Amino acid sequence: MLKPFFSILFLIGIVTVKAQIVADSLKDKSFDYLFDRYDSSLEINEQDNYANAIVAKAKLEKDTIKLVAGYHFKSLVSENNNVIVYQDSIISLLKNNSNEYQPAVAYLYKASYYYNLYDYKKMLDNVIEANTLAIKHNNESLILNCEFYVGILLNRIGSYNEALKLFRLNYEYWKKDIPNKSETFLSSAFALGIIYVDLKQLDSASYYNNYGYQKSVEFKNAKYENYFRLNEGISQFYQKNFSIALDSLQRSIPKLIEIEDKPNLAIAYYYLAKANSEFDNTKDVIVNLKKVDSLFRIYNDLHPKIRESYEILIHHYKEKNDLQNQLTYVNQLMKLDSLLHANKSYLSNNIIKQYDTPKLISEKEHIIETIKNKELKRKNIIIALSILLLTVTLGFCYQWYKRKLSKQRFLKIISEEPNSNNSKKEHLKNLSKEIVESILKALDQFEENKDYLDSEMTIQSLAKNINSNANYLSKVVNYFKQRSFTNYINGLRIDFAINQLKKDKVFRNYTIDAIASDSGFKKPDSFSRAFYKETGMKPSFFIKELKKTSKD
Repeated sequence: MLKPFFSILFLIGIVTVKAQIVADSLKDKSFDYLFDRYDSSLEINEQDNYANAIVAKAKLEKDTIKLVAGYHFKSLVSENNNVIVYQDSIISLLKNNSNEYQPAVAYLYKASYYYNLYDYKKMLDNVIEANTLAIKHNNESLILNCEFYVGILLNRIGSYNEALKLFRLNYEYWKKDIPNKSETFLSSAFALGIIYVDLKQLDSASYYNNYGYQKSVEFKNAKYENYFRLNEGISQFYQKNFSIALDSLQRSIPKLIEIEDKPNLAIAYYYLAKANSEFDNTKDVIVNLKKVDSLFRIYNDLHPKIRESYEILIHHYKEKNDLQNQLTYVNQLMKLDSLLHANKSYLSNNIIKQYDTPKLISEKEHIIETIKNKELKRKNIIIALSILLLTVTLGFCYQWYKRKLSKQRFLKIISEEPNSNNSKKEHLKNLSKEIVESILKALDQFEENKDYLDSEMTIQSLAKNINSNANYLSKVVNYFKQRSFTNYINGLRIDFAINQLKKDKVFRNYTIDAIASDSGFKKPDSFSRAFYKETGMKPSFFIKELKKTSKD
């Protein structure tokens, strides 16, 4: 009987030893290395190892900013309540030292976590905390994220017109940056499609469904292709195109099952039942409504608009004089009504009391202060009215940040923070004068030959080419160029791109993808981030201004 127990202990021991070996192998790595490896890793276990290393190194060096990053990464690779634990750690670390993004982002991650648990009360509480900080720092993108989630909650309690205002603001904002925020944009278009169906403005619903579907195909986003197919099926149902509705709904269900999207799956089954009822397919109606009930039993939530599922089931079994099933579904309906009532009561009261009113008061005080200080009454009244209008339409971004986009945004955030704990230069220990001069001479030749335009160039390959090693090369670059090797290479590439754009009108008309490739970048996104980091502006803006200057 003891053998299996000891076998388990043995396996646990092996895993523990392996984890310790990995931790030891990473403890001397730089933050740049750990962040890069985390970002490029595809396996959760690998990401977890790098996140652990970042946390350990940040604690050792007492680097709060890097520790926040480590906790954030740990949250992304964690499950269950650990997500909340790590985000709460971020909030605790920065409770007296908030910046433009944190800890507001931590509250947003918590809100998203509770949304996925169908805990709308805790979701709203965290959105309110995030929004308070976002307004304090005047962070437009975070305010819009808050608006989006508030729009989702307003939709649940039937405040469709109020939700529409918030969704439209999000849609217009994210539409300006579709290539970089494709999934965020798709989620805003999907939300508009849903709300127009709820408002029975079906032409508008079909417009956003079809447009969103086309963009989903363009971005190769199968999940949102399916969401727009589902919503268009519902729109076609209300347009009385029942055969088209049936086809769209049936085709959407396998993908919803695959990604385990229970709320939208329940909606699909409900409308599939409604469409079948138009063809008097009573058996299919009942089968699909029972599937709605089975999902309610699993995740203990249903959207209020498909509450009718139980009324239809109760009526069906009443006609059959099946008292047992009648009682079963009456009990289920009572349970659902209790949940819906509790949620609606809490959300209705707190969206007004804790979300809208405090911000209106805060904005009013801000308006009075601005008028008093600047003595520009007319101008500031206009500004105040604009701010008040914006305040009324505050909300939060549904489907927010895919893991990769969130990581990119967070890395950008922390890169903007000054780091007083790290030395700006690395001392050249154990390097002879001859080695240093040899490497510097090789770097001059490297720059003159524009070898940095090779997109496959790495510190290892360059070190090999100049008959040195990566460690020596890294130290020399850090000391004399005062940058990490990655930033050094990217800086050279951006300088090349800028010079080419200035002097070559043909180059100026290339696509961003082509400019990035010619400048040594593998991906246009990497080029855009590096360009912004070096110049403080996007390459598209720089090119546009160059073209204006040329015309002048």
